Amino acid sequence: MTSATVSVTLATTLDLAALAALVTEAFSDSAAPWPLSAATLAAMGARDDIALPSSHVAYLHGAPVGVTLVAVRYGRDAEGGARARVVARTWLEALGVVSAARGSGVARLLMGRVLDEARARGSRAVTLQVHASNAPARRLYESLGFVAARRLLGFTLPRASAGRRDVSQTPVSQTPRQWAAGSGTTGITKETEAGVSVTLQPVAAPLALPLVEACLAGEPPAARPSWQMETSSLARLASPAQVYMVSPPGQKSVGYVALTTTPDDTTGATLLHIGILPESRRRGWGRAAVDMALALYPTVDSLTVPPLVPGSSTLVPFLTACGAVRAPEEHLEMSLTL
Repeated sequence: MTSATVSVTLATTLDLAALAALVTEAFSDSAAPWPLSAATLAAMGARDDIALPSSHVAYLHGAPVGVTLVAVRYGRDAEGGARARVVARTWLEALGVVSAARGSGVARLLMGRVLDEARARGSRAVTLQVHASNAPARRLYESLGFVAARRLLGFTLPRASAGRRDVSQTPVSQTPRQWAAGSGTTGITKETEAGVSVTLQPVAAPLALPLVEACLAGEPPAARPSWQMETSSLARLASPAQVYMVSPPGQKSVGYVALTTTPDDTTGATLLHIGILPESRRRGWGRAAVDMALALYPTVDSLTVPPLVPGSSTLVPFLTACGAVRAPEEHLEMSLTL
């Protein structure tokens, strides 16, 4: 088989259910399988700005065998100064080929389409994320000119780590999934064994964005959040995800924490992101917020931090100090300058 037998068409030729099924099949034997439902794909697309007209499906002998999910964001050119113009940023959310079609040129053909269209829309670079252990994918990307820009790490934060113990909650009658943004709830408060007390107050995600940016102030470019955790994505978090403001008693908010889980998963929850204002760090409030995050989910064994934490981020030593364990699989963010 050669790439000459492969045709490529817009991903919009498949409905979301079929597209999600194709992604699921393509990643079924990977180091981290990626089961997707149509609803999850729709939410992910809205959060990450996946552009279906810029995403594609490859067909081999009439059957769909490969897929790209491409995200596009527009913003001012940071290097343009007073004459800054609007430029397109291109992120490859996913490239997958079903096992039976690998080696047929499908992946390279799909990537060619992605790169050609990125150039056409004026993007200066294409960025993607790949499992560090996925040697075939890395070889493909490197052959196209992609270079590793930074490591992205994941963590697991067990409930029992660092001497952590269960704490009481106020109010106890509500759970994170029942707290709608702007519901008027008073949040929950906890005092740690060290006497540090914070309140987690649920807030609509867009209202937290100024605080998020303030918490990131001073972070070098290599430590900035990855595409999925940029403020554009955080602003679109939807239930069951929830953003909470972190507030010491009688003080303004000093940070935020973003959490989520899924209705059919009662063993774990996900810590999407956490931040504390630079001037408010080293006072125990971040650790107290992590303890409260676990207290919000009394039935889970641990919090999972997805492999989206830049290796140079201040979150790495913070999470380690909180008792988090590095995930064995790290990701690489790779970039190609166009």
